[in-house]
This record gives sequence, structure tokens and C-alpha cells, in this order.
Amino acid sequence: MGKDIITKGLVVKVIDVGESDRIITLLTPEEGKLSVSGKGVRNIKSHRLHTSQLFCFCEFVLSEKNDRFYIKEASLIEDFYALREDLVSLSLAQYIMDVTSTVTITGEDQSDILSLVLNCLYLLSTKKKSATLIKAVFELRLACLLGFTPDLSCCAGCGKKDGSYFFDIDGGTVYCTECQTSGKGASEGALIAALDGILLDTMRYICIAPDKRIFAFPTDNELESELSPICEKYLIEHLERSFDTLGFYKSICI
Repeated sequence: MGKDIITKGLVVKVIDVGESDRIITLLTPEEGKLSVSGKGVRNIKSHRLHTSQLFCFCEFVLSEKNDRFYIKEASLIEDFYALREDLVSLSLAQYIMDVTSTVTITGEDQSDILSLVLNCLYLLSTKKKSATLIKAVFELRLACLLGFTPDLSCCAGCGKKDGSYFFDIDGGTVYCTECQTSGKGASEGALIAALDGILLDTMRYICIAPDKRIFAFPTDNELESELSPICEKYLIEHLERSFDTLGFYKSICI
């Protein structure tokens, strides 16, 4: 029998088992992704029913037995309930959870990813930022945290730092118009996106801004609509997979 573990954790995935049990995937800051068993948590009389639902951020007491974790106690910190009151917000939050549960790992510090996800859920539930912007920032910043930070500092061909560029989504680099049109840029058939100076500066900011300031930049509907597909393509391309929840979110937004 292992000792109890006390940790904060975000419920990023749930799987119902039997009549009243549930397998819960938690994202914790120090231990990373943990799969825990919630015995009887779906029972209507269970005091842990509310804390075992998707999006809930809680302080958990976990017991370990035979290399498996079980929920012993849980205290709710935030349930982001408002997400459930709007279909767009709910579907985007489900996509964020889907990606998070897929890319995070066990046994390593995941505090930066947890902070990003909690920030996105808060802004989405309070509607302090648009869903389009939240999605874009989540995708690009997560790519950086996973080791796929693009080099947006200057043209990869000639070193030029100002002007309009083409973003090589596959290679994670940018090329000025001159290099791209002269054959020194991204290879033929590469996935590219045109970037003006404002769009490029915005992407640079998202990549390097402090966690608490990651959304603190000027924006408008036009910028958000241009930024969103680029960030999505960049993350999906480097994860080399897509998500059904992304397809559903996009179908809701049409």
C-alpha cells in the first residue's frame, strides 16, 4: 500500500465503468497526467459526484494500491459550470480537453500546460475573450510548450526582420516575399500561410509572453479570423493527427 498523494488536478477525461464507477484522467502540475479510479462516484448520493466531472479543477487525495490510484477525497476549486450553458464554449472546451489528455504525459512537470488550459477555460467560461481567440492562443502556445516553437524571429532565407512573410507551417519558419518568390523559401508543395506584420508580431507575442500576460495584446475580429486557421494547422500538423472534437466544434461555428 502506497502513501496518500494530495494534489490539485483538472479532470480532462472521464470514462464511465459499470453502474457507478468512473475512470478519470487528471492533469496535475507535478505528476503530470494521472489515471485514477473513482469508485461509486456516479452514485447520486456520492459526495464525490460533482468533483469527478469533466472540466472540474479540484484538490484530490489519492490513495495508491497495486500501482493504481483511487480517489479518496476531493474538494472542488472550480467547475467552470458556465461552459455548459453555451454550445460553442462547451464544444471548444471539449476539444481543449481532448488535445490536453492526448499530449500530456505521466511523471513529468506539466504545470505550464495546466496553467494554459485553466486560463483558457476561465476566459471561455466568463466570455472575457472570444472563442476564436482562445482557441488560437491555446493551439500555438501549446505547440511551443510541446517543443514545437516556430522560429518567427526573421526570414530563414536572408535574415530580414520586417515586412510581410510566408509562414512555412511544416518547417516552423518564415520567409520574406523575396525569398519565397525566388525559390529560397519553403519547398514546393509545403503548407504555407501569408503573414502581414501585425499577424507576425501577434504570433511572436503568443510564443514568448509570460503566462499571465498571454492574452494581453490588441486584437479585433479580422486579426482573430486570420490567426485561428494558422494556429490550428500548425498544431495539428506537428501533432500529426486530428480530433473528432475539433470537427464538431467547427461544425457548430458554421
